[in-house]
Amino acid sequence: MFKPIDYQKHVSFQDSIEEYKGGAEGFDVLFVGAGPSSLSGAIKLAQLSKNGGRELSIAVVEKSEAVGHHILSGAIINPRAFRELFTEMDEKDFPFSSIVKKDSVYFLTKNSSFSLPIPPLMSNHGNYVASLSEATRWLAKKA
Repeated sequence: MFKPIDYQKHVSFQDSIEEYKGGAEGFDVLFVGAGPSSLSGAIKLAQLSKNGGRELSIAVVEKSEAVGHHILSGAIINPRAFRELFTEMDEKDFPFSSIVKKDSVYFLTKNSSFSLPIPPLMSNHGNYVASLSEATRWLAKKA
């Protein structure tokens, strides 16, 4: 039986750690990874701290050269989270390409296809088509 572990070079845990030689920065909150969740969390936390009268030092660190470089997927996005996060903005200002106008589900066979009813949780009517990379870069600008 093939096991990838049998073909991997052994590397000790200590050999895989590099000492950080940069300066020490102090932050109240640190988000690791500049993906949609971390960026949304940083934005919401900044909004809450500002509205609560307490300024927090918030940082987001990203291993990639630029935000969005590791986000390669297209997506169907429900605008609800964007509406809740950016209450003062109109949906037309969000980083979406177009609205989903029609859904279809088909069962495919070798020679034919059959239309199936769309399960409620798979309905995307009213959601938006977007590039997740573009949406992440847009969130980074807002953060």
